[in-house]
Formats: sequence, C-alpha cells, structure tokens
Amino acid sequence: EWINNQEEKKKFLNLIKQKNIFYCKEVSRKLVPYYLFHSDVCLIPYKNMDICRLATAPLKLWEYFAAGKPVVATDLGRDYLYPYLIKTAKDYDDFW
Repeated sequence: EWINNQEEKKKFLNLIKQKNIFYCKEVSRKLVPYYLFHSDVCLIPYKNMDICRLATAPLKLWEYFAAGKPVVATDLGRDYLYPYLIKTAKDYDDFW
C-alpha cells in the first residue's frame, strides 16, 4: 500500500469515489496517449518533502505538455521552466 497515513488514505478513497475522477494504478506506455486524450486536466500531486523538492523531474509533466493538457502540480518551491503552463497547489485543499 503506498498510502500509510490513515487520514490521507481516507481523503484519497473519498476522492476517487467522485464521478469526475478516474483512478488507475498503472498504465502501459502505449496507452498513455489514450488516457491523456480523455483527460480534462492532469495532476502531479507530490508530497512536499525534501526528496520531492530536490530529486524529481517527472516525465509525466512533458507528456502532459505534449498532449496540450492543463497541469496542476504541487508547489514544491521550485521555479518551473514554463510557469504559465502550470498551476501550483500548496496542499490537498488547494487542488480544488
């Protein structure tokens, strides 16, 4: 299980019950364009932790850009190369 905090797990389980949310665990590389085509907005919801702030360079960001999709990402205190293409959120509630 990748969520070990019970409060966060409860929030996540409530989130994926929403009618406009589709959660899938893993997608093969071949199917990524299909899923992106059917997405309205793409998320990069990292936890605000040192490892995420210092050592992440998500490939999904470039896939989202290539698909022309709006992106909402956790504000990790970094300067994104294209800030006008990304909306940042400070915490769980800020994503909404």
